[in-house]
Amino acid sequence: MLRPQRLRLFWVLSGLLALLLAVGCGEAAPKPSGGEVAQPYEGTKLEGLAPGFRLTDHRGESVALSDFRGKAVALAFLDPRCTDVCPLTALHFRVAGEALGRDADRVAFLAIDVNPEADQPADVVAATEKWGLAQMPNWHFLRGGAQEVEAVLSTYYIATAPKPDKAGEVVHTPGVYVIDQKGQRRWYISTPMEGGLPASWAPPLSDILVKRLREVLGGGS
Repeated sequence: MLRPQRLRLFWVLSGLLALLLAVGCGEAAPKPSGGEVAQPYEGTKLEGLAPGFRLTDHRGESVALSDFRGKAVALAFLDPRCTDVCPLTALHFRVAGEALGRDADRVAFLAIDVNPEADQPADVVAATEKWGLAQMPNWHFLRGGAQEVEAVLSTYYIATAPKPDKAGEVVHTPGVYVIDQKGQRRWYISTPMEGGLPASWAPPLSDILVKRLREVLGGGS
């Protein structure tokens, strides 16, 4: 029988599978076989309206997803106490913002706090500064009450659980949603997790984000 922490971790991974099935009808990366050259992973196509929400950002301002109509949105789910994956996602957000140049003014980078033990204003402010995002005017680290956040996590198929080996941190379904100017889901970007594919098979998250955001903005293929 699985121990409780391992069982919760199992459900997080199951949540990722549910996400890929739920957003489904998207592109699955082909597995290389024989002499074929596999195309690098660059996200899974989505369609349909992105579920709305209203939370409070690290500046103390009330922010709704609908506030960003007319802009492209990169939406992640992060733990302000995280010491591994989340800081890297934040780094890729910062790099993507710099690489977008003037186009960055037409993009909003959002993240929702998934850690119920670190959901106070000071938590999202501290993470914003620690991760080097305080100078990004288009960055919003969002928090809210447990029920508010849980409702958002549910609609975006994000599962969470305490990390078995890091007290106070949360393991959760990874990935970034790209939402267009009309509020439509366009892409879900994560790390390839099947088929034993090497990490080098996918470009850096920041590169994929820049490509997909520019595409959404009308400046890419």
